[in-house]
Amino acid sequence: MRTLMVLRWLMLPTVAMILPSCNQLDSVNSIDDLEIQADYALPLINSTTTIQDLLEASDTEATLISTTSDGTLTFNYQSDGPEVEVGQLFADIPDFPFAVPNERATVAVEIFPGVQLETLKLKGGTINFQIYSSEPEDIDIQIIFSDLIKDGQPFTITERLINQGQAPQEFELAPIDVTGYSLSLNNEEMTVEYIATKVTDGSPITLDAVGGWGRDWQYDLVVGNFASEAFTMEQDSLTIDLFDLGFDGELSLANPQLSLVFKNSFGLAIRTRITHLTMINAEGTAVSLSGQFAQEGFLLGAPEFNEIGTEKPSTLTLNKDNSNIVEMLAIQPQKIIYQLSGEINPDNNTEVAFIQPQSKITTSIQAVVPAHGTFKMQTEQKTSVDFGQPDQLKSASFKLITTNGMPFGAQLQFYFLNDNNQVLDSLFDNQKMILEAAAVNPDGFPITPIPLTTEIQVPATRLAAMNQSRKMLMKIYLATTDDGQTPAKITSDQALGVKLGAILSIEE
Repeated sequence: MRTLMVLRWLMLPTVAMILPSCNQLDSVNSIDDLEIQADYALPLINSTTTIQDLLEASDTEATLISTTSDGTLTFNYQSDGPEVEVGQLFADIPDFPFAVPNERATVAVEIFPGVQLETLKLKGGTINFQIYSSEPEDIDIQIIFSDLIKDGQPFTITERLINQGQAPQEFELAPIDVTGYSLSLNNEEMTVEYIATKVTDGSPITLDAVGGWGRDWQYDLVVGNFASEAFTMEQDSLTIDLFDLGFDGELSLANPQLSLVFKNSFGLAIRTRITHLTMINAEGTAVSLSGQFAQEGFLLGAPEFNEIGTEKPSTLTLNKDNSNIVEMLAIQPQKIIYQLSGEINPDNNTEVAFIQPQSKITTSIQAVVPAHGTFKMQTEQKTSVDFGQPDQLKSASFKLITTNGMPFGAQLQFYFLNDNNQVLDSLFDNQKMILEAAAVNPDGFPITPIPLTTEIQVPATRLAAMNQSRKMLMKIYLATTDDGQTPAKITSDQALGVKLGAILSIEE
């Protein structure tokens, strides 16, 4: 009697064939576990799978769902990059002395090297005073900083200096808080004057010395002209696993992009440059960036005075037209290593700019790789099998019908291996094209799917090798239309329809 048996395990290599990097072939336990059906064969698969379903099942760090304006799926890799904070470019305000040798003096203010200061808004700090007098009596003194303003009034202190019966005598006043004051300057100078009079008769006098120092000043805003100055950011990297999905072969991407995104809250003209950007593959091969931006740099957007406290975004995008990014990606890199530098006021202009204590530049790097290009790839997978060595097995036959709306085809071969990984036999006599690539239109999108039927017969003369095998090795060759010569675009709705039936013939 001849009995028909459904071979359910064949659905597993079919799915793995479509995306071998995502699905290993599951082990077949035993032919004895197969369900026996009398007189007819049952279909194993009757389903439709989209490319988006397959990509979402892949083990990748990329964001896969993002699409371009025409619906093309993209691989997006993004990572936060280095930051530049204000303290890295401008030191804290140091304590600084001042002196008024006569009743009135102009005092040079050089708080920030390289900054022609116009306005300094303070959020903390003090002024300390030391006074020397040879007058042997009590003195009233008023000290005025006419350029240090709060609520429209200049900074003013009034003190009575009590003589202790000695001359000359030193007086040290308690620190005076300057929080909330603004220092407005012309030619980087501030004016300080004092008026000293005798308590006894009010007559004016000139003291031996009046001076002091600003201590622990903290700023809320610095306005002025900033000299040109270069700075360097820390080196960073971005991992790309697009080329590490289990494939070997050739890949040509039609329109990849690599973007550096900046957010700048400095009110300064800052030009940034890519000091170096190198892509490195698993073998250590490296290709470095060349092109327009590698030479010229990129001027960041900056907030205006009416936008103080905000940040301005800027994006530097490398593409096939302004860089060698296609050549860089052709080595199938696993990592991008990059370092940026910058320059404040690169053109040495005289425009007034500003900084705040919270000013900073943040960066992020984003690799956007639309699924548009040509590829020819090979891969292989291995799994354990156990056919149970049934003596009654006389033949096996399988039938696969595919309707492919995907822009790539596949050649596939299964090899039966023994425990020593030696090839005993193959499923096909030759490697077969079991998925015919859908043709694409001039825009790169697939047109009407082409149904394809594949029948596989395994005669009795080859069953011994199957029965002796302990492993199965699957090798796949994938290519876009015209053997990887025609660029194609992958969209989320491209689908593969699969119908699969299989029978084993045994005789009892």
